[in-house]
Parts: sequence; C-alpha cells; structure tokens
Amino acid sequence: MLDYYSLLGVKSKATKSEIKKNYYILANKYHPDKNQEPESAKKFIAITEAYEVLSNNKTRTIYDLKRWQLMKKAEESEYSINVVTEPEESIRTRRNRSQQKRSVEYHGVTQKHQKTKLLFLESMHISSRYILHIIGIHLMSFLIFITAKELLPIDMNKGILIILGLSGFVSLLAYGIFKTLENIFVEIRKDIQRFSIYYKISHQRSSRLTITVFICSIALLSFLLMARQLF
Repeated sequence: MLDYYSLLGVKSKATKSEIKKNYYILANKYHPDKNQEPESAKKFIAITEAYEVLSNNKTRTIYDLKRWQLMKKAEESEYSINVVTEPEESIRTRRNRSQQKRSVEYHGVTQKHQKTKLLFLESMHISSRYILHIIGIHLMSFLIFITAKELLPIDMNKGILIILGLSGFVSLLAYGIFKTLENIFVEIRKDIQRFSIYYKISHQRSSRLTITVFICSIALLSFLLMARQLF
C-alpha cells in the first residue's frame, strides 16, 4: 500500500492547505512536460493520486482507516507495512494501469497513421465509459419533460399535494442530472490528464481528441434515441 503522506512529504495530521501546497510543488517538479526522466510520469501519477485521496475528507478518512489497519496488522506480525497484503484496487487505479498498457502499443509503432488510429481509439475508449451516464441523463430529462406536462393541467386549488409531489420528483431528477454531469466532468478530466501523460502528447491535443469524440458520441446517441421515439 502506497504511503500517500510520504509521497507528498507531509505528516499524517497535515492540513488541506499543507497537502495542496506540497502537491503543487511536486507536480511542477515531476510533470512530464517539464521533467524528461523516465520515471517522472509514474511519479506524477502517484502524487496526483495521493492528492486526490488526501484532499477529500471522505476518501482521506477511508484511506486513514485502511492505513491504520495495515500498520496494526504489520506490528502484530512483526513485518513491515510494505509486505502486508494490499486492499482491493480502486477502479481509478485499474483504469490507469489499463491505459498505460494501451499506450505501450502506441509508442511501439512508427507509422503516423497507426499512431493517429491508436489515439482515436483511446479517445473512444475513454468516451465509452460515460455512455451509461449519458443514457441516464436522457432518461431523467425525458421523465422531467413528462412530469412537467402532467403538472400544467392540474388545478392549483384541487391538486396542491399532487403538484408538490411532482415538483419534488422533478427537483430530485434535476439534482440527479447535476450530480451525474459533475461526476462525468471530474472523471473525464482525470482520464484526459492520464491520456496526455501516458501517450506523451500535449494536454491540449488529448483534450481536443477526447472531447470531440465524446460530443460526437452524445450526438449519435441522441439521434438514435430520438429516431426510436419517432418511429
């Protein structure tokens, strides 16, 4: 289990501001655009993952608990924390590893059209992770539209409870859409950042490729859903 506190050079009781300050110093030092050493990309990924965990109260609490349990188990068995069985990997860690493996093929080809093809496929791979999210947003939006249509003909005096209930339902759906979009925004930013690092292309290029493919995927999905409703 990686010691995120050691990676960022802070104590386990460090404040958010201390964690943020050290992260920016290290990120600036190890960012692949500024540091050409072979291990700089891995180091940058590790400190970024550490910051993402420790800068969030919920994930930091979970991490601290696992860290304490491993340290306690290590003390009882008289072994180092480094040889204790690690907890189950997070989805993000598995994604990073898979993306890094795919980048090996990219760096192994020399032809320009082959590289362009692999970059396009990686953009599609990233975008495909959020298709279910988009479908969910479409469904919730459709429910909001249907519910709004039901609200319009209701008499305010006779159906106040129905109006309140339906209004609450619409608000809940709208909140669901907001949280889903927020999650997509946060996660796709991380994917694009790793895309840029592992494939050693500019952040601007990885963003442009991924966002273009993502928007095209949404447009195609919307067209298919609309076509199904019409026919």
